[in-house]
Amino acid sequence: VTIREKTPPESVVNAWWPPGHFIKTIAKRRVTFDGATINNPQGYWMANVFIAPDERISAGLLRMLNNSANQAAEYLQSQGMKLSEAVKILYAITPLSEEKAQNLLPRKFSLEQTAHLLSLTHAAPPPSYVLITNEEIEKNIQYKFVGGWSFEKAEKINADPVILRSVPRSASPEYIKFLWDIAGGSYEFSPPMSPLSTEGNILTFPKNIKVNIATKETIIQNDSGAAVPHSLFYLDGNNVVEKKFPGSALPLSVLLYQDEGKYICRLLDPRLGRSTLIQLFFFDAKGSKYFEPLALESDLTGRTQIKVFRVKWESFLKDLDNN
Repeated sequence: VTIREKTPPESVVNAWWPPGHFIKTIAKRRVTFDGATINNPQGYWMANVFIAPDERISAGLLRMLNNSANQAAEYLQSQGMKLSEAVKILYAITPLSEEKAQNLLPRKFSLEQTAHLLSLTHAAPPPSYVLITNEEIEKNIQYKFVGGWSFEKAEKINADPVILRSVPRSASPEYIKFLWDIAGGSYEFSPPMSPLSTEGNILTFPKNIKVNIATKETIIQNDSGAAVPHSLFYLDGNNVVEKKFPGSALPLSVLLYQDEGKYICRLLDPRLGRSTLIQLFFFDAKGSKYFEPLALESDLTGRTQIKVFRVKWESFLKDLDNN
C-alpha cells in the first residue's frame, strides 16, 4: 500500500522475482520480473544491481533495465556481437554519460547503431525504486551465482567438444562445483551473531570475534592466537566505512550493524561487504548519493523486513553531467 500511495503510477519497482506478483497486484506497479518471467535475462542485470561494488554501477544498470529491459544486449547480439562482449560493453557504458559511453563503443559502430544503442541504455528513466526483503538477504548467494555468471567461459565450453564431453553429470556434486566455477565462486555470508559479552568498549561475538566499538579494532581469536580480519564494515555517522587491516591473512571481513539498537555482526566476503545490497539493507542507504529510503517496515515479530528505496535519478544524472 505504501508503494501505491507514495510512488507515481509509471514507476518501476526493482526487486528479485518472489515479490513480483504481489507488487503488481497490491501496489499496481511494474516490476523487473516475477514468478512468470523468472527465466528472463533481466534477472542477470538485477543480480548485478545488488552485487555491484559501486552504487553508480547499480544506478546505471537500473537506468538501462527500467528503460529497455534486456533489449540493449539483444541489439548488440543482432549486430553480430557475442553475448560475452555485449555484456562487457553494457557494464562499462551504463554508469557513464552519453559522451563518454560513445567513446567506449567499438569504432566499427555507425552513428545510427550508436544512437539506437544509447536510446536503450541512456534514455531518461522512469521513477524507479528498489525493494529488498530480509529473506532475500539471507539467500543472497543466488545473486552471485546469477550475476557472476561468465558468459565468456560458457561460450568457450560450448565451442569445445572435448570440454563438453567432460562436463560432470547433471545434479552431481561435481556438476554443482562446475557451475560455481563458471560463476566465479560464492560469497561467504554468515548468520547474524549477537554479542556474548561486553567488557567496556569490547564486544565479544560467537566465533570469538572481538570488536572495539570505540576504536573499531577487530580480532578473531582462534586456537593459534588472534587473527585480524580483512576489514570491518560499520556506520560512522551517515557514512558506511570499510576499515581495512593491513597485513591480514584472513579472506573475510566483519560486518557490524545495529538492529533495534543492538549490535549484530556477520562474517562475509569483503566484495559482498562493498555491494549496493549491503549498503541499502543493513545501513538503510546512509551515505548513498543515488538511493534514499521510501519505506523501512517490519512485522510485529521483526522476522519479516521490507525495505524500499527511491533511485535519486536527479543526483545520478547531475553527476554524469559534471564528470
